[in-house]
Amino acid sequence: MLPRPAGEYNGERSGDILRVALERLERSRVRLEVDVAAEDVQQAWEDAVRQVVGRATIPGFRRGKAPRGLVERHLGRDVFRQEALDLLLPDAYARALGQSQVEPVEVPAMEVLEFREGEALRFTATVDVRPEVELGEYRGFGLELKPPEVTGEQVERELEFIREAHAQLEDRGEEPLRANWFVHIGYRAVTAEGSLDSVAEQDRLLELGSPGLLPGMSDALEGARRGETREFSLTLPDDEGYGPAAGREVRVRATIKAVKEKVLPALDDGFARTAAGLDSLEELTAMVKNRLAAIARMKAIAGVRESILSRIVEEARVELPEAMVSRREASMKADLEEDLSRRGLDLDTYLKAANIEPSQFEADVRVGAEQGVKRDLVMDAVARAEGVVAADEEIEAEYARLEEQHRGPARTLREQIPPEAVGRALVRRKTIDLLLKANTIGLESAGELEAGS
Repeated sequence: MLPRPAGEYNGERSGDILRVALERLERSRVRLEVDVAAEDVQQAWEDAVRQVVGRATIPGFRRGKAPRGLVERHLGRDVFRQEALDLLLPDAYARALGQSQVEPVEVPAMEVLEFREGEALRFTATVDVRPEVELGEYRGFGLELKPPEVTGEQVERELEFIREAHAQLEDRGEEPLRANWFVHIGYRAVTAEGSLDSVAEQDRLLELGSPGLLPGMSDALEGARRGETREFSLTLPDDEGYGPAAGREVRVRATIKAVKEKVLPALDDGFARTAAGLDSLEELTAMVKNRLAAIARMKAIAGVRESILSRIVEEARVELPEAMVSRREASMKADLEEDLSRRGLDLDTYLKAANIEPSQFEADVRVGAEQGVKRDLVMDAVARAEGVVAADEEIEAEYARLEEQHRGPARTLREQIPPEAVGRALVRRKTIDLLLKANTIGLESAGELEAGS
């Protein structure tokens, strides 16, 4: 019998094939001490010898035909030993996990304590495992869903936004450029010591007075007419986005190619027909109000959902495995770096521009990783407690929805997103819907849950 290590002990399997003792360490880490019977070791050793001898190439013998003793002298006994361990350890470890009823979340650190041909094997495997979650209350919060009323001012702003989207730029010929008009210019820009004639002209369409223009640009161009050329100096903002020229004075030569005014359509029945295919402005106004109300309700559902989940996660108790947190940290950093790379930036540049110290960034990522891992573990625990599962037909229906949404080949989609991942996402969605229904007053239908997800 194995001595019982300090900590929790999960018992032993009957017979002499495999015996396991489990010691629980801190932060959801366990150490398994495993015995494999001598007869299993002997069988694995004989299989190892056959495999090593079978692939050995020894001078004077055909491949695989040299005697074991000669192979052992050429390659060393440790080759047989390692081959036997490679045959024994994976199976013994898997069986030990099954007997101990723990779920590893990383590759184990193994140590062989006793191993000789014909004798029992004893080894330890130390590994982070999926932790047990102690849930607090997660039903009956009685949160009321109260989306805000849509105001007339909000409707007017939305109608103006629609008008802006349907605005036309009308040419103003020789008229002088005014504030809020648009100007099509061809321009050259150089630093103070450069030559304007040495750089190529570039075209741009600018809105005079726009916040996106360089300081002084609007004043320099106001009043200009089509065909006119103006030269002026500007000081660039002290921003890394301007590279070596940041904070320096530049000279600009701009030629006015066209002056245009943005003209908004009249807010009338004709506009309702053009913009939305409706018969009247009254119908358009009602449609806008209903859409804003739906958006407000979805935001309210999202807010209630976050309040529920935050409360459930906060009240739950769980030790976070370091392996899961570290993996989440690495994933978060990789996602950020990929996003920055698409924008032509790197992490160092981003941190400097955002005035974030690397140590603070690391600390923030750590906190975010811990929060994310805990939320995942708690949601999984709720799903198990409530018996939430994803049926095969639900997974197929989700694939159909995704295929319609992405309009890609079904085979490619299934290769990119395996059924297990789709199933996990469905279980998570169904669990959140369950928690919303169990804790919220004022939800009208299941469809609202999907809209608010």
